[in-house]
Amino acid sequence: ESLVRALSGKWIVRSMNHFANASEFKNKIIANIDNIGLCLGLFLVVRIALSVWAVIVLNIYPYSIEFHWNASAFDLYSQVVEEVYNEDSQMHELTLWPWYRWDSEWYLRIAVDGYQPGGSAAFAPLYPAFIRVVGLVLGRRFLFAALLISNSAAFLSCILLYQETKNMFDAPTAARTILYLLAFPTAFFLVSAYSESLFIFFTLLAWRLAGKYRWGRSVVFASLAVLTRSQGIGLILPLVYMWWKSSPSRPSWGILFASMPLTFLGWALYARHVIGVEYPWQVLDQNWGLRLGWPWEGIINNGRLLFSGSFDGMVDPVSTFLDWVFAILFIVLIIRASKILSIEYALLMCVLILPALIKVSDGGMFVSISRYVLPLFPGFMILGHTGQNPYFHWGWVVVSFALQAMASAAFVLWVWVA
Repeated sequence: ESLVRALSGKWIVRSMNHFANASEFKNKIIANIDNIGLCLGLFLVVRIALSVWAVIVLNIYPYSIEFHWNASAFDLYSQVVEEVYNEDSQMHELTLWPWYRWDSEWYLRIAVDGYQPGGSAAFAPLYPAFIRVVGLVLGRRFLFAALLISNSAAFLSCILLYQETKNMFDAPTAARTILYLLAFPTAFFLVSAYSESLFIFFTLLAWRLAGKYRWGRSVVFASLAVLTRSQGIGLILPLVYMWWKSSPSRPSWGILFASMPLTFLGWALYARHVIGVEYPWQVLDQNWGLRLGWPWEGIINNGRLLFSGSFDGMVDPVSTFLDWVFAILFIVLIIRASKILSIEYALLMCVLILPALIKVSDGGMFVSISRYVLPLFPGFMILGHTGQNPYFHWGWVVVSFALQAMASAAFVLWVWVA
C-alpha cells in the first residue's frame, strides 16, 4: 500500500510538472503570436502609409525620364523587367516603381547581367543573388523579387528586435523600439530595393544565436551578413568578445570566427580573379571619389559646411544636415549603450558605424550616415528605453515621421538622400 501511494505521488508530481511545462509552452506560443501581431501591425501601417505617400508625391510632382541622371537605367528596366508587368502596369507603377531608385539600379543590374567592370564590385553579392533566384522563380519579376526580399527581411528584423529588446527591458520598451525604427527618417530604405534590411536580419540572427552560445550558427549568419554588406566584417569583434566573456569550454571553437574575414577575402579574390572586376575597395575611389579619413573628419567638415551655408549644386543641405545630426546622435547612443546595456552592444555599434565615419569624399565629408546607422539596433533599443518619457516619445515620433515624409518624397523623385 505504501508503495502504491509513493508511486501515485510521483505520478501526480510528474503530471503536474508536465501540465506546468505544457502550460508554459502554450503561454510562450501565445506571447510570440502577440509579438508577431504587434510587429506585423506596425510594419503594415508604416509600409502602406509610405506607398500611399509615394503615389501622392508622384502625382503632385510628376517627373520624366529625361531628368534622371542616368536614363540607361530605364532602358535596362524596360528590357529585362517591365515586359512581365504589361498586364498590370498601373499597379506596378504605384506599388513597385517608386522604390526602384539609386543603388537599386546596381542591384538589379548585377542580378540580371552579373558583375561588370565600372563600379558593381562595391556591392556585396548575396542580395543580388537572392534577387536573381527569386526573380527567376517569379517569372523574371526581378524588381518585385527585390522588394519582396527586403520587405520580408524588414518584417522579420522587427520581430527579432522586439524579442531582443523585450528580453533586455520589457514589452512596452520593445514596442517603442520597433516604432522608433520604422519612424526613423531613412527607414524607407528598409522597404526599398536596398540591402539594409537583409543585413539587419542576418546581424540580429547572429547576435541572437551568440547570446544563446550557439557560436557555429552565429558565425554562419554573421558571414552571410558580410556577404550582404561588407561592413559586416566588423561583427567579428563583438562576437569574439561575447565568446571570450562566456568562458567557453571549447577554446578551439574560436577559430570559427576567422571564417568571417576569410569570407570577405574570398569574395574579393573571386571578384578580382574569377569574375574579372575590381577589388571592392578599389571602386570606392575610382567610381565614387571616396577615400579613407579620420573618424572625426566628416563630423568637422559637415558641421563647418552647415554653419557656413556655402552649399553648391553638388551638395544637398538636407542630406548633409541629417548625416551630421545622426552621426553625433549615434555616437552619444554608443556611450549610453555601454552603460545601460553592456559593452558588447556598444562594441557592435562602434564596428558598424566606423566604416561609415572613415569613408569620406574628396572634400572630407561623410555621406549616407543617416542610412548606415539603420543596422545599429542597440541605439534604437536605447531610444525605446528613453521613450518612457512621454515628451521624448511624442517628440521623436512626430519629428521622425515628418523627416521621413520629406526624405522619402525626395527619394521617389530621384533626389539623392543617403
